[in-house]
Amino acid sequence: MLSAIVRVIHKASDAGMVLACLLLVLAVAHVLIEIVARDLFRTSTHMLDEMIGYAVCGITFFSLAYCVREGAMVRVNMLTRMAGSTGRRRIEIATATAASLTTGLLTYYSSLSVIRNLERGAKSETIAAVPLWIPEGFMLIGLTLLTLELAVYIVELTLGRIEVKSDSVGA
Repeated sequence: MLSAIVRVIHKASDAGMVLACLLLVLAVAHVLIEIVARDLFRTSTHMLDEMIGYAVCGITFFSLAYCVREGAMVRVNMLTRMAGSTGRRRIEIATATAASLTTGLLTYYSSLSVIRNLERGAKSETIAAVPLWIPEGFMLIGLTLLTLELAVYIVELTLGRIEVKSDSVGA
């Protein structure tokens, strides 16, 4: 049962990374369209800054869970280097738990903001008039995926299903 849940969460993280990649492609395409429009046609979409901002938000938050799972996040291993195998696992569980609780709290408050903006019909005050729940939804989805990925990591560490990844510096 646990393996099935882990697979689903990993697939969701993979989907988040695919969405991040798609947003990156769309952002580059928008920049190229803007360049062509300005240089050749002396016009503009008048929303490049806003759309790139939303894309950066989506790229950042959609990719977090995948990056945590793949070990691509910046880590400070000073404590884990000094600890033995058991100590290293305990430190890792403690820090992952703190990160998960913090992310869970951010997820909760982000969900309140998304719901509030959805109910109010809030839109950006620009020519695009983007409903604000959309970019905030990007953040909420990414934070939710990150919280789930951290929870899976904690459970797998606790059950001994995975080892704490040690860095090669000083080894």
